[in-house]
Amino acid sequence: MSKRTVSTSICTLLAVFLLIAPAATQDGALDTSLAGDGMVSFQPGPIDDQLLGVAIQSDNKIVVVGFSDSNTGIGREFATLRLNEDGTPDPTFSDNGIDIHSVGFGTNYANDVVIQPDGKIVVVGCGVPDGGLNAYLFRYDTVGVLDPGFGLDGIANDFVSGTCAQAVVLQSDGKIVVAGYTGALSQVIYVARFTAAGTLDSTFSGDGRDDQDVGLGRDLAWAVDIQTDGKIVVAGCSVLNTTDSAVVLRYNTNGTLDSTFDSDGIAEVVGSGSCARGMDLQADGKIVIAGNANLLDGPEDEAFVARLLTNGVLDPSFPVAALNAGLGDDIAWDTQVQSDGKIITAGQSLVESSTSFLTFRHNGDGTLDTSWAAPVGFQFTDVDGNDDSAGYAIALDLNQQLVVVGKNDFSGPGMAAARFRNFSIFADGFESGDTISWSSTAPQP
Repeated sequence: MSKRTVSTSICTLLAVFLLIAPAATQDGALDTSLAGDGMVSFQPGPIDDQLLGVAIQSDNKIVVVGFSDSNTGIGREFATLRLNEDGTPDPTFSDNGIDIHSVGFGTNYANDVVIQPDGKIVVVGCGVPDGGLNAYLFRYDTVGVLDPGFGLDGIANDFVSGTCAQAVVLQSDGKIVVAGYTGALSQVIYVARFTAAGTLDSTFSGDGRDDQDVGLGRDLAWAVDIQTDGKIVVAGCSVLNTTDSAVVLRYNTNGTLDSTFDSDGIAEVVGSGSCARGMDLQADGKIVIAGNANLLDGPEDEAFVARLLTNGVLDPSFPVAALNAGLGDDIAWDTQVQSDGKIITAGQSLVESSTSFLTFRHNGDGTLDTSWAAPVGFQFTDVDGNDDSAGYAIALDLNQQLVVVGKNDFSGPGMAAARFRNFSIFADGFESGDTISWSSTAPQP
């Protein structure tokens, strides 16, 4: 692992300018085919509900995961929902579109979700069932019932005690790779691989799991993806020299660190109190990460996007792009590379006294794409007009429209989702009202 000298492009604009919504036909405008206004909110429990992950099915239905607190004394429970394309709950999934369950008593979070080619739904998260942190991996069938052929009654929890699963991705052979952290006092990055049946895969690191103590303190993995050659890429952050730094790790298919990636398999890529919270891989193998950092050395963090070459070195053709959009901390929680090479990112920004969904897009050279929410390239959205909105996860649907999920606040934290128009991706100048024929499965976050 080596430390990088970072060149940055900084964008600082007044938040008030972005309170003007983009025109309905522009990229970044809310897609009113979702719930009539492009936004939808749910509050299954009256105390605390949030969405943390999203995936798109091959029929364009939207699967979202998070947690719900129904004030029954159990605490936060795992929540999985499926929405129709118009944003209404899908009554064919579980109990009128939602499955809520807990493992023991205590806090439970569903953090990420991915859809198998056969339509089954794989969810990861963590909980505190008996006073200690544990990771969980679930699989549902296509109607929202836990799959009895996976793990034990649909749940695999062969994790080291004290582990939290933050991200999940499918290999082409059906195996499931999970990333997160483990450790009661000082967390380390944790990666595990499971067979399609929900058992640990002993061909990965000898026992199916690996942990890496990268820095001098807490290490966290927030995102995971698979290269076309089967190598596993993990992004997160580590405490290096008393402050956080974004880190990217690459594993060989057998679970060993890849020494061709920054010489030891671990790259420190931004520094400056940074953390990589989202990641995606370009078609050419370059690695895009997004998160938050303090690149301006001011009182607030900026949202950032960076790109690495396939050898783990920062891409000199893409200066680290830092966005200081609001009046306080900005955080990028998730990012995805479009098929045209543009990079779409979402997160949260402090606007006045509360946070809002933050969405922005970069060109392939790292410059802000001002055709998104023209003419500025980023915008704020308060879902259903409520304060304290934050976008935690994104996916491009079959029509390449941007789906963002997270939270808002209406009589307590609630689940929130929004869908934004995204037509410039179509080279033929797609306009509202055109018909799209799309044959591939949806990209996964």
